[in-house]
Amino acid sequence: MKKILLVLLAGIFTWNPAIASLNSKLTLKQDLDASSRSYLDMKKKADEAAKRDLLEATYEKLRPGSVEVRDRVQRFYWDVDRIRYSAQLTFEKSGVRGELPNRRLFLVAHYTEEKYLILTKETQTQVSRTKTNSRTPVTLTGALQRASQVLSWWKLAVRISKSIHGEIHRREDKFGTNIYRKDVDGTLAYARREKKWAEEEYDRISDRLEYYSAESIERRRTAAHEAAEISFEERNRMIMERYESAERAFSKIESKGFMDVNMLFQEYLNIQKIKGIFPTLKIRETER
Repeated sequence: MKKILLVLLAGIFTWNPAIASLNSKLTLKQDLDASSRSYLDMKKKADEAAKRDLLEATYEKLRPGSVEVRDRVQRFYWDVDRIRYSAQLTFEKSGVRGELPNRRLFLVAHYTEEKYLILTKETQTQVSRTKTNSRTPVTLTGALQRASQVLSWWKLAVRISKSIHGEIHRREDKFGTNIYRKDVDGTLAYARREKKWAEEEYDRISDRLEYYSAESIERRRTAAHEAAEISFEERNRMIMERYESAERAFSKIESKGFMDVNMLFQEYLNIQKIKGIFPTLKIRETER
């Protein structure tokens, strides 16, 4: 009988919810430690990103956009030089003959060749400049300066093309010819398209430079730190809520288990009283 009593008493002090509660405390510590590590890692990554961005703003390197700028100007050069050379061949051939129709053709073609020669030379100079730029490393600030120069040049190309367009149309009207209207229309449209692209490219690089400015980098770093703080607090709140909820559940289970064991103990003692084993032992009943 004494062994049964010892088993019952041992059950009171070795109830599983108590062990589970201890495990819960260990899990809580591990979760909070993991939360702290995650918080510090988020801040560290934000700081490292800020350092990389600062280097990006000041680092000299070859810019892929420089190659596209070079190629675009080169293609424009080939197009205007094609028209210039075609006009040159036309006036050279028509000048051999002295008839009036050929004389008109000669004048229009010669004038066209002269005007396109101006545009060709301007474009050739820009081609050389952009070739050098495509092989020269530059910072973002330098890239923006280049983009500004490219935009200015395409504005010049539009002005020259517009001037050629008006002059050739007047010459064609004067002599009743229709030889180069389509060419000059195409050149002006071409220059305007490239000018629009240069404006977009300038805006793109300008936005990129603003993104990598010291002020923008610091704003992003600060925002990342604040996000880490919010995430850290929210994560810890959820961890504590889970822990406290588990503790309340363990407490209820432990209390109920103790009461059940105590009830068995009381029943055991009552039986012993009846048998006269513990006739004088008084037991206070468990409150429910």
